[in-house]
Amino acid sequence: MICIRNPQLDDVELLMALDGEAGAEVNMHLSQCPRCQLRAAELAAEQRQITQQLWRAACPPALELGEHSMGLLSADRSASIQQHIAACPYCTQELAQLAHFMDSPDPYLHPAPLETLQRRVNVLVARLTSASQQVAGLFGAPTLTPSLAGLRGADGEPLTYEAGDLEIILEVQDNGGQPGNKTLAGLVVGMDDASMTAHLWHIRGSVASTGVDELGNFLFQDLEAGRYELILASGPDEVHIQDLLI
Repeated sequence: MICIRNPQLDDVELLMALDGEAGAEVNMHLSQCPRCQLRAAELAAEQRQITQQLWRAACPPALELGEHSMGLLSADRSASIQQHIAACPYCTQELAQLAHFMDSPDPYLHPAPLETLQRRVNVLVARLTSASQQVAGLFGAPTLTPSLAGLRGADGEPLTYEAGDLEIILEVQDNGGQPGNKTLAGLVVGMDDASMTAHLWHIRGSVASTGVDELGNFLFQDLEAGRYELILASGPDEVHIQDLLI
């Protein structure tokens, strides 16, 4: 391919045209000459390649920028980097992104408050008023107040507990039709108008739950003999009766 102009445009003129700095005569020639258009395209590709290789070549590494932001560099090096940052929009932006990242809470290092993850519960351990023997609780922790030592003997005497303003009366009876199984009957005295639910737990896990009626009565039937824990729940408040032998 032959240039229509003799002498043809040199690389300097073509580069000036690419940068928008060439005169009208050079631009007119370039618009009409396929040979010079091809050479201009080659020079433009070379410019892009050089720009990619030299992109932010004068900028300090990202690690050094981070060390500068944390004050870990020497005074001389820090002053040099600060002078560069003042004239470099790219490093300024990178430092701003770093500062935003550092200010953002880490969900692994700073978990949400516990109360946002689970319901707050106020636990009160009931005090057995009809016995005085202290026994370890169902889940291994010793009780702080006298706890149920067991329902033994044939007399089936009811057991009375106190928890704040509440009085809880429990009685274990034989379970009709199921030899060896038991029924646990309960009465809560001093309930307010709030609803209450009775939960029965075994060492293996939850056994059953039932509502406490408006008169304070609840009932669990067909229970295997063993050690249980009774939980009476009303809103955020729970009353625990530990080490209940049935």
